[in-house]
Amino acid sequence: MAGTEGPDSTEIDAELEREVNVTWSRTRCWHGETVTIRVRTNHVPDGTAVILRIFPDDVAGEIVSVEGLTINGSSLDHDYTIDWGTTAIPEDASEFVVRAVIDDNPSDPSPTLVVDLNIPIFSA
Repeated sequence: MAGTEGPDSTEIDAELEREVNVTWSRTRCWHGETVTIRVRTNHVPDGTAVILRIFPDDVAGEIVSVEGLTINGSSLDHDYTIDWGTTAIPEDASEFVVRAVIDDNPSDPSPTLVVDLNIPIFSA
């Protein structure tokens, strides 16, 4: 007897679409501060590896990649310190997005995070 026959069927022939959403915990920060990168998923098993890739907004090429993270309970909250002193960042870049890569599939980009990379100059 097949599991999809009869009125009491418990099987559904359908593909579940994976959803991955990524956000920053803040919208603005100073260089050196810690922000939380939040990943929320649907239909992603616990223990699935995640790579977080940070890009300047509207510029190709990542500046930072964070590996060795996993999904647990359909989510991941990773505290990340903005410490890009030795990282090559495009000139005048101040807005950054993050993507979560699961099984070689990148998510849509997060909303932007504005990072004040230079110490402000105050008038005397």
